[in-house]
Amino acid sequence: MDIRKTVLLADPSEEFRAMVREAIEKDEEFTVVGSTGDGMEAFQLLEALQPDVIVMDAMMPVLDGLSLLQRIRQAEMETKSVLYSAFYTDQTLARAAELGCSFFLPKPFHKDALLDHLHNLF
Repeated sequence: MDIRKTVLLADPSEEFRAMVREAIEKDEEFTVVGSTGDGMEAFQLLEALQPDVIVMDAMMPVLDGLSLLQRIRQAEMETKSVLYSAFYTDQTLARAAELGCSFFLPKPFHKDALLDHLHNLF
């Protein structure tokens, strides 16, 4: 019986998503169930797949990370969230926390840091 935690990836860079996916799937506790480059599609995948956690960039086309967090909160989804960005302010961090973000990572980050935080969520 496979009881891995499910992960959705949302980042505009296909190459970055592939790198993160590879790191996550090497860990036997997680499996990536979906991947997308824009926030609106990420929300649609969240509704369809109901993953345990979404790992996302704050800067995405169509719907950015903070707007996606707001939609997740409004929809009362129980999905945990990891938000990351190379460009952020104290206000961005405060707003992310206010919207229920489980964890924020400054980008670039080491894949081991991401995995450590994913483990700490569960």
